Amino acid sequence: MTGGRGSLENLFNNVVNNLYLANYLHYLKAIGFFEQKRQQSTINSTFNASIAAGTPILFPERDEQIRIVDVLSACDNKIAALEKEITTLNELFQALLEELMNGRLAVGNLLS
Repeated sequence: MTGGRGSLENLFNNVVNNLYLANYLHYLKAIGFFEQKRQQSTINSTFNASIAAGTPILFPERDEQIRIVDVLSACDNKIAALEKEITTLNELFQALLEELMNGRLAVGNLLS
């Protein structure tokens, strides 16, 4: 990663792919970075500008960011397809179970 550490100026100069930044911030959330950095008071926890300014954002070169986003998008698409398949299989299972319970389908018919 030769892009180094970035700044808001770099963001506005379109050095960072927006999807890369979104995935990176989601990663930070997933590992609990923001939970660790928040300031806890007796009532509320806060995440203020000074904490945000200290958030490390690593910017690889733009072409590497695009490759990272492409891989993550492909993974997201695969996950969505598998979730849809699970939903379809569950619906099929429920329909078959209903047919069996109502006697419209016999187990013997399924075995032959």
